[in-house]
Amino acid sequence: MSIRILIADDHIMFTDMLQHTLATQPEQYTVVGVASDGETALELTLSQRPDLLLLDYEMPKLGRLASFCQDLLRQSPETRILVIGSHTEEEYAVEAAVGGAHGYISKAAPVADLGTAITTVHAG
Repeated sequence: MSIRILIADDHIMFTDMLQHTLATQPEQYTVVGVASDGETALELTLSQRPDLLLLDYEMPKLGRLASFCQDLLRQSPETRILVIGSHTEEEYAVEAAVGGAHGYISKAAPVADLGTAITTVHAG
């Protein structure tokens, strides 16, 4: 059974590449939606109930990351959150964790690491 994933990032080229990458492994991943801002990410999470939300660290209508994650998890506790960011400093991963995010991966990481991160976060 594939992991149902919602992608939330405001960079269209990046989301297109993520969708394409995940679509090459349909037995493992299914993209159930794409959001370009925090408001849409919350709405789609509540309507689609993805297993995992790939959430950009910084995007429009997100507010503070920790607060957003806490709110989302109150409303959809079964959704796991993997934050994707351009920052490699530990403080950004800590902020994500404080909000309840289940993992953090840098956009500078190799694509193979994304699959490992998704599988690890989904497994708990």
